Amino acid sequence: CLLTVCCMADSVKRQVLVPFGVCIAEQIQIPNVDSDVMGFRLCLLYGRHANLSGLDIGVFGCAVDGCMFGLQTSVILNSVGSGNGALQIAGIANNSFEDFYGAQISGIANKTDGSVYGGQISTFNIAKEVGGMQIGVYNKADKVIGVQIGVLNWANDMQGIQLGVLNVIKNGPCPYLPILNANF
Repeated sequence: CLLTVCCMADSVKRQVLVPFGVCIAEQIQIPNVDSDVMGFRLCLLYGRHANLSGLDIGVFGCAVDGCMFGLQTSVILNSVGSGNGALQIAGIANNSFEDFYGAQISGIANKTDGSVYGGQISTFNIAKEVGGMQIGVYNKADKVIGVQIGVLNWANDMQGIQLGVLNVIKNGPCPYLPILNANF
């Protein structure tokens, strides 16, 4: 509940808070783009709102400009400004423009411009920092505190373990190792 309040705090000043939303496309949706949804949103093609707390289901894509708290799922793409206690599940890709607290699971790619506190599971996982784990074919982060499991794992700095065909801890004691690499 506290995270929900924090997510929606800045919206009290400028946006309308509604219990549900329905979107056909960004231009055809109820309520409008500037509104916050606290409850349930259904996006038939693509929908975008300011903040969302609750359940976000999309056929093709869902976007939240600000904060997302809850479950966001779609066939193709999910996108959030930041995820605070969020689970993103997409057929193709998930994207977060800031820090993400929770898990991103997709068929092709997960990308977080900030830090991931939790995990990423996909073919390609990319984050600035990871506190948790990445599982995929290709995992990349500037800094990892946790685990990377994949074919190619890349971290500039790491406190943890990498398991894969090729493991790179660029600033570690053994920068390139097959099967297992670790730094503590």
